[in-house]
Amino acid sequence: MDLTLFYKIQYGLVGITLPPEFCPGYAKTRGHHLKYREPSADVNDYKFSFFPCTIKAWNAVSAEASTLAVFKTKVGK
Repeated sequence: MDLTLFYKIQYGLVGITLPPEFCPGYAKTRGHHLKYREPSADVNDYKFSFFPCTIKAWNAVSAEASTLAVFKTKVGK
């Protein structure tokens, strides 16, 4: 569910925008080009909130999909 919502945010399918501190295009030698830099957090309230947790999961999956239905099939959600 969280990854599906993040996909919708990423592609502008909902009226939610990413906070400005999350920079897209963070890529290492492996993975997809839609990775985000994972925020560091000392406070658990923030560390386990939607964006930090979902960005970690988002970076781990292949986020490239032509439609939301294809993305849901790829991630099994």
